[in-house]
Amino acid sequence: MASPIFLVRQQLSRQWWHEKRAKYELVSSQPVVDEARAGAPSAAQKRLHF
Repeated sequence: MASPIFLVRQQLSRQWWHEKRAKYELVSSQPVVDEARAGAPSAAQKRLHF
């Protein structure tokens, strides 16, 4: 089970991506994309949706 602090940080990160990402040109390296693809398919799909 995730800690409350982890969950708050995760929510703040999602909020930032939703509100601020249009202001920046976002890039990711291939190792970051590979890591995001790992794990449960439904969770990976959420991570890769941007």
